[in-house]
Amino acid sequence: MKKWMPWRHSKAEVAVVLGITNASSMGWAASQLETDKLAVQQLRNNQHHLYFIVAGPRLTPVALNDDPETGGWILDIDHITAEGQGTTNVAVPRTAFPGHSLALEGGGLSIVSDADARQWREVTSAEVVRAALRAQGAATKTEPKRYFPERHIRYEMVDGIETLISVEDIPADDPATGDVVPAEDWVAPIVDALFVFDVIYIGQAYGTEGARTAIDRLAAHEKAQPAIAYVHDYQPDRSVGFITINQRMTSVDKLHIDSTQGYPDKKALSEWVKEQSEVLDQSLTEPTVDAAESVLIGAFKPPRNKAKRNFSNNTKSVKKLRNMGYTHLQVRIDLHDSFAKLRGPNNEASTIHSLTFNLKTKELESPGDTAWNQFLTGH
Repeated sequence: MKKWMPWRHSKAEVAVVLGITNASSMGWAASQLETDKLAVQQLRNNQHHLYFIVAGPRLTPVALNDDPETGGWILDIDHITAEGQGTTNVAVPRTAFPGHSLALEGGGLSIVSDADARQWREVTSAEVVRAALRAQGAATKTEPKRYFPERHIRYEMVDGIETLISVEDIPADDPATGDVVPAEDWVAPIVDALFVFDVIYIGQAYGTEGARTAIDRLAAHEKAQPAIAYVHDYQPDRSVGFITINQRMTSVDKLHIDSTQGYPDKKALSEWVKEQSEVLDQSLTEPTVDAAESVLIGAFKPPRNKAKRNFSNNTKSVKKLRNMGYTHLQVRIDLHDSFAKLRGPNNEASTIHSLTFNLKTKELESPGDTAWNQFLTGH
């Protein structure tokens, strides 16, 4: 006897969605795999199993000057824009690299220990910019709702919630006006100039019980080197970077909303809802990683993923999800943490991408065209 599933018993089509999203992301320059051991270990701890190999503007540091107002530095970076060669100036506070100073010598950037100049390591322009954005409180993602004249205000993201940290009087000799500058107003132009990427390859690393992470696979150069060679050969004015993400499953079964109408067995429906709700916010599993990877490859169609571009051909995964009672698979990625935008299926550059795969028709859908689009828009 077949297990009871709501979509088998409804008079109308009911959308039952398995949602996969990420709680964090991180952007990497290729050289960081070798030089930034602390960040690599942090990434392992955060269980990042899915990765994007991307191509973006080649960033060349051309000048580094002291910033007398902040005690930090102003870094000038040359890069190619749609209009030609461009230069972006980035303010780098000292808090970006605590206990270290930033140096530019021979065309290369490095951070040097303030306590011992013999302790230093090379850093990339991208690494410096991301550290600068984080140090300046760029995690503030929304405009503050109130204006405090003659005050310094500071917002930070605490456990995913924008939180007012402090409101302080501006000293009489401080030239600041008290105007609030939302993070997006100054972060977005830098991201648009330096961190808009095309996806070259999407991959995963799961291993036994999740023991292997994306960074381990990238560090082993299994996929990174061919992608770097591809960009070098075909896009010489661009450079390769990596974006890694973790994942969570979120069962969106509540979207069979109007649902109970037409169901002959209310008790069975209630039990099914309870069973499916147990998946909410569960950590990734190998099938979850595989499903998310397949949908992302099918949507972005990276040139180095020729063998796995069509998720509809992944009959085993589709059948398994259908047998579990799901009608749709929705994958949402949020790259705010890595200050990155990816060009999506329609060539639009965005920090957030929501992709919906109809398991019945085996087609990608626009979220706004589905019966459950209210979930995506938060209404």
